[in-house]
Amino acid sequence: GFAKHQETVFYLKFNGPRILLPWNYNTCLVYPEPDGGLRPTLRLLNYRDGRDDYLFMHTLEKALERARVRGLQDRPAVREAAAFLAEMEQRIHLDPRMYHARKADAIEGTAEINSSEWNAVSFERYRWLTATLTLAVEESK
Repeated sequence: GFAKHQETVFYLKFNGPRILLPWNYNTCLVYPEPDGGLRPTLRLLNYRDGRDDYLFMHTLEKALERARVRGLQDRPAVREAAAFLAEMEQRIHLDPRMYHARKADAIEGTAEINSSEWNAVSFERYRWLTATLTLAVEESK
């Protein structure tokens, strides 16, 4: 992920004058600013949020591993967190094509119309739940 981001930033730096070509404009992670700086695109902001989501899940996964090593796998908080993580593993697809819409909103790119499962509100709720479950697992005795 980060290597792709770096590659795109470096590519943009060397091809700045041609960045407005449609094939390039729609795929870059940053746009040039008049002062020579770079402005993040929605893609880059989404990438950053996705990285944060990964870290939330990874932290929960590591907390569960530590709880199992300590023999706490039967504690209610540990069982609840393990069930949540197992459910997320089933619902989150690593293949981004799984999220491409059959009917798309042109403004939102490939965002699915009438999608109620994955949106900004649900992401915040899942982050909160993941953090809460992580704390509960770490406090299990």
